[in-house]
Amino acid sequence: TLRMNELLSDFGVTDFASRVSFLDRYFTRAYAVDVKNRVGEDACILQHSNNVCVVCLAPSHPVVAMESRTVTKVDYKISESTDRAANAVKGKKKKGGQWLNPLSPLCIISCDDGSQYTAYRSA
Repeated sequence: TLRMNELLSDFGVTDFASRVSFLDRYFTRAYAVDVKNRVGEDACILQHSNNVCVVCLAPSHPVVAMESRTVTKVDYKISESTDRAANAVKGKKKKGGQWLNPLSPLCIISCDDGSQYTAYRSA
């Protein structure tokens, strides 16, 4: 960021704090609290201006909130017949994209302390 600040100051930009982040500029944030009635397992849904959504773990989710916890594995194979990693999306109309139900599982997150969390699409 120091190099970026130097470049911006060369163009006369001095108020670096007023720059809007990429996420704030192009995405609308929404939060799903206690997904599937699991306390603290919150999700953040980012909706792009083209209506494509990105699902993330909220800062309050136990995987993110506990700094002592380390993620050891993210498994996109939900079942024998469902493997999210094998999905290939192509083109402007997102051909090949998977349609998800409101609470479809996206992945299974394993941590170094033996805990496992399932990330859901969220309602």
